[in-house]
Amino acid sequence: MTFPSAPTNNQRVIVNDIIYIYESASGAWKKVKATTANVIVTNNANIVATTTSTSTTTGALRVAGGAGITGNVVAGAVYTNSYFYANGSAFTGGVGFTGSAGSNGFTGSIGFTGSAAPGVTGYSGSAGGAGIAGNLAITGSLILGTWNTAGRPTNPTAGQLGFNTTFGYIEWYSSVTSQWVPIYSPAPYNFEYLVVAGGGGGGSLGSGGGAGGLLYGSTSTNGENVFVITVGSGGGGAAGLNSPGSNGTNSSLIGTVLSVTCTGGGRGGGDVYAPTDGGSGGGAQRGGNNKGIGIAGPPRQGYDGGIAGAGAIAQTCPGGGGAGGDGGNSSDTTGGNGGQGYQWVNGSYYAGGGAGGVQSGYGSPGTATTGGGGNGSTGSGTAGTANTGGGGGGGGYTGNWNPGGAGGSGIVIIRYQSATQKGIGGTVTQSGGYFTHTFTSSGSFTV
Repeated sequence: MTFPSAPTNNQRVIVNDIIYIYESASGAWKKVKATTANVIVTNNANIVATTTSTSTTTGALRVAGGAGITGNVVAGAVYTNSYFYANGSAFTGGVGFTGSAGSNGFTGSIGFTGSAAPGVTGYSGSAGGAGIAGNLAITGSLILGTWNTAGRPTNPTAGQLGFNTTFGYIEWYSSVTSQWVPIYSPAPYNFEYLVVAGGGGGGSLGSGGGAGGLLYGSTSTNGENVFVITVGSGGGGAAGLNSPGSNGTNSSLIGTVLSVTCTGGGRGGGDVYAPTDGGSGGGAQRGGNNKGIGIAGPPRQGYDGGIAGAGAIAQTCPGGGGAGGDGGNSSDTTGGNGGQGYQWVNGSYYAGGGAGGVQSGYGSPGTATTGGGGNGSTGSGTAGTANTGGGGGGGGYTGNWNPGGAGGSGIVIIRYQSATQKGIGGTVTQSGGYFTHTFTSSGSFTV
């Protein structure tokens, strides 16, 4: 430390741990005799040492006892090994300020041992959480974040609250389901559902695949329930003579008040491989009567496949359509038509069976009916329509064993009547007083 170049009368400095005072009359710095208690009596004390303080034993100014200051204290940083006090009360938590004066951004937490009696007037923003051990009194309004459904926070934290302007309610984020959950009075309401499994794949020179199992109904819930939804995939079609097709996979709607599982459709038979059972059974292999069996229930999910050269069993009851039987030789001149699907309350058909294929020159391939099943062919069988649970069409023979069509993937649909939307999940549409949630892939439905 060096002496100031333009000192004032009685200015004191510390140089090499020795106190000097400036006398303007003599123009010289004089040592101050050390005593057991040095007292600075001047109105302005300027300590120009620059040693940083990070503890009670470091820094340009060190005070062994307490420091009583009646005026303001302005500091670049404040350290404490004990408590902060305000109006005689101790704050037990740490306070870390990173924002500028006026913005009040907190990176630490604020712990209160008692009530904040005067109330908190509000902060403009908080970079971290505020943990409060006692009561928090708010004299003004509590302002939450506001967003519409499309503008929700992209990286929400568990328990985060906000007002959704699209639906008109407060919602919170659940880290368990990774969903925004509405907060409202849990008044009971009814909803209808449709669950369709994936359709079975078609055979090679053979029959169509069975449609995925189909179930529908209605239930009542008081809200704040989470339903786990699985949407099944369609089974692969047979690739050729020595390759069978595969069954479709299950779809389900599982919750505390409802548990529905539909079985994937059975694969269609071929020239070598037999059909299998499923939600709806696959059609019999070329020249055979060994049809796949559908789930009769109760409740019924689907129907049996057709025998060789014949269509699937006709049905008028709910359930997946049975697979079409195959043709393909001199006695089986026509591929069977696919079984009819079921028309749900939304007007669309689901779970139609795949049709049978034939050998070129021996007859006509079968055709699919309503419900998304694939047509039969002399070439490659047609795939079932995606998200209908339709069975794949049977392939034919044109000098080569042509592949069967893949089954169509499943679907889960939930719909209800409500003045304001209550459910969350899937693709949401509104028409005719109904909200409809459509799931073409697995997810969850929260009410």
